[in-house]
Amino acid sequence: MSKILDKIESAIIHVDNFIERMTRFFWLLGGFCIVIMAFVVGYGAFTRYVFRSPATFTYGLTCILMLACVMFSIPYAQRLGKHLRLDLFDNKIPRAVNDVIKNLFSPLLGLVFCAVLTWKCWDTAIFALNISEMTKTDTPIPTFPLKLMITVFLGILCLVFILQILKELFIRRKRRIDNRLKKRIT
Repeated sequence: MSKILDKIESAIIHVDNFIERMTRFFWLLGGFCIVIMAFVVGYGAFTRYVFRSPATFTYGLTCILMLACVMFSIPYAQRLGKHLRLDLFDNKIPRAVNDVIKNLFSPLLGLVFCAVLTWKCWDTAIFALNISEMTKTDTPIPTFPLKLMITVFLGILCLVFILQILKELFIRRKRRIDNRLKKRIT
């Protein structure tokens, strides 16, 4: 049984390394979206105030780039643990309970929330495709690709949560085995 669990752990480590590289790439791409957004906003301001002819596409493109920036960055931020966290009760809860809440319960709640959100975003994306929904801007853009992007990155976030939970369970298993070996030695 332990050999099977070791193989599963090895597979999880390989998948986790791939997800880490992929989310880091998208995180960098999200940063690049901020740079592009700065140029688009600058171009919009320049055309508005210098030529007295505002570019109509700047608002819609800026909104899309902001959405892309956020969606590209969320899975990597979760993976690094750099997201916002309420640590109001950390000092009042015993460390063992706090570790279980932080490393198992919180990712499990995040997984449930993001799984439901991914499912509903998928429904919304398919509906947008079926009715050929477009943005309500001067330059209409189909909303299906944007909603599909949200769905894909929420799915990646779900995968990050699953990997965090599995890695924590394997860490706890390894600690338990190490404790048993220490007791046998002494």
